[in-house]
Amino acid sequence: MLDIRRLQALQAVARHGSIAAAARSLHFTAPAVSQQLAALERETNSTLFHRTARSIRLTDDGVLLASHADIVLSQLESASNALAANRNPAGPLRIAAFPTAISGVLADALRALAAKHPAITTTVIDVEPDAAENLLRKDHVDVAITHHYDLVPRTRLDLVETTPLYDEPMLFVCASGTSAPSVGALCDDSPTETVDLGSMRSERWILPPLGSTCHEHVQRACGAAGFVPDIAAQCTEYHGTLALVRAGIGVALVPAAAVDDRERAGLCVIPTEPSLRRFVAMRVPAGRTSPAVRSLAECLTGAALSIGARVGSSPPMPSGIST
Repeated sequence: MLDIRRLQALQAVARHGSIAAAARSLHFTAPAVSQQLAALERETNSTLFHRTARSIRLTDDGVLLASHADIVLSQLESASNALAANRNPAGPLRIAAFPTAISGVLADALRALAAKHPAITTTVIDVEPDAAENLLRKDHVDVAITHHYDLVPRTRLDLVETTPLYDEPMLFVCASGTSAPSVGALCDDSPTETVDLGSMRSERWILPPLGSTCHEHVQRACGAAGFVPDIAAQCTEYHGTLALVRAGIGVALVPAAAVDDRERAGLCVIPTEPSLRRFVAMRVPAGRTSPAVRSLAECLTGAALSIGARVGSSPPMPSGIST
């Protein structure tokens, strides 16, 4: 095994062209550098230098060994930097996420991340999953938080690693105190009552925008129940959807995370039968999980456990980056 300090002396001489200059770059004395070079020649059983009274130049063997020294020392420096970064993650981190993930899990995760690793700076972009994945493919973001539904699976992306975060039930919502016969009885019964969507065929519906997977999911859920929903409105955000439901404009299907305690006033919130679910995940480019990304994954997993307990997730999601 070659001595690293002797390879550093060789590299310095190759770069600076003299022992004196090499010694200055290494903060050694010239005799110390000469001793390291002589020891390296003995260690390799090779003549690595041509020396004169005023100069030193590398032999062919010296040039060959110096080229390998560059590679070895560069790798050692990279390893040292990687260990330092792993202990103290830093730098920018770009995250694309959809609105209910931002309020439901990402905000808490970023609060924890800032407390643990203040040198990481984050930028959040509010976009729907398809747009988030497009940004991820184009390397415009480092992390995408996406969702898919049991009735609308998400396409697997090549060269992308996925970490499941949590899943949640989709809930039927209608205005409390409504006089509509199809929903009025539900609001008077036990809050554990479930609703058969087929019984809601006569209601008007508030859906997410056309073209979104959320819209497609509601259409498929209603189709499976035997009807095409009569659309009263299409809303981008669930806050607007719930406001229209309270106003009696229509009924809707929304994820559990969108109906927190503050949003439940004026609403009947009822599980569906059969159960419909939404699955939330973190996606990153395969093989490019930097220390900052791994730190965010840890914080997201912790925040997901909290929201999962609140919304009724399935058994605990696996932690860490997985495929």
